[in-house]
Amino acid sequence: MSGFKWADLSEFEQRNYLFRWFWSEIREEGEVNLVNILKEYPPLALLIPEIVKDVAELLCVEADEVEKLIVC
Repeated sequence: MSGFKWADLSEFEQRNYLFRWFWSEIREEGEVNLVNILKEYPPLALLIPEIVKDVAELLCVEADEVEKLIVC
């Protein structure tokens, strides 16, 4: 994500980026570690509940099942 400022992205672009990152972490790692990305981009914390809902919908599971995959 280097080369641009997070604040320059629209809310849609921020959500899209976070969703793609979140989904790829689940596919590749089996879990999502939020520590590094939240250190670099703290405003993402506000989007996480919506992203969890979106990923849960994609996986056809309840949001709490996705929350279990989050490592902090």
